[in-house]
Amino acid sequence: MQPFIFLVLMMKSTKEKHFKMGVIQRLATTLQNYASSEFGEYFYSDEYLEGLAKQRLSNETKLRKSIQATIVSAFGIALFQQISGNITAWGLSLPLPSLTVYFLCLVSSASMLALTINFIDIIIIDRFIHVLGSRRGIYQYSLFTLKYGASNLWANAFAPTYLGLRSNMLQKVLFSLFGVTLLLAAFSLYIFPAIILIYKFTETPLNQLPTFAIFMIATSGLIIASTFALGASFLIRFKFSEAKLPEPFSPFVLPNAKQMGDPRAFQISARKTQRQ
Repeated sequence: MQPFIFLVLMMKSTKEKHFKMGVIQRLATTLQNYASSEFGEYFYSDEYLEGLAKQRLSNETKLRKSIQATIVSAFGIALFQQISGNITAWGLSLPLPSLTVYFLCLVSSASMLALTINFIDIIIIDRFIHVLGSRRGIYQYSLFTLKYGASNLWANAFAPTYLGLRSNMLQKVLFSLFGVTLLLAAFSLYIFPAIILIYKFTETPLNQLPTFAIFMIATSGLIIASTFALGASFLIRFKFSEAKLPEPFSPFVLPNAKQMGDPRAFQISARKTQRQ
């Protein structure tokens, strides 16, 4: 009995320590580790900051286009749902309004996926900017990058401040109400195409639909499922454990690196001497 108890205690003592965080936070931790390393000043260079700002502006343009495409396709679905009849051309009679609804379902679901990807990219870039700014004591780092490009300055002005001059309760309440309104609008933007797709899927049996409509419904369903799965994966907090290799990790150095004059070998030796 005693050896078993000793084994259980040993297993508990050697249990790895886990950290729960989202994948965006984990990626921001990597940037923070790199920025704290020997080549950390690269992340504050004009080249890197300009590229970061330009990429964010590009993603904002893509995000606006995705929102416009999602709204237009959703209104198009609602419009063509009210139109019935066939269109005859060159001796062919086609139920164009109903087929257009299936096509717009595909366009709407694809726009939702593009919207989600662009929105996640913007959040990641904003998190990078926050990490770089907080390391220098700057929590409005977007003001520092204005020379590379300006966007959504109204959000920086409207957001409550907690450093310097602190915001009062009225600004916090108005900002919270505005945030709730945006969340409801985003929820409607996502849920409407999904409801329309489910309705079209249950409206007519599959054996009575043309092959084109079945393909549109199946593809739209897969895209919408992928969109929700992608969004959920960025909301979940995963478990991470400490790795044996540090971050950033020094590249592999050959045993005879010093004889060959590889400077990395001398850097590693200097680090070992400082630790001792």
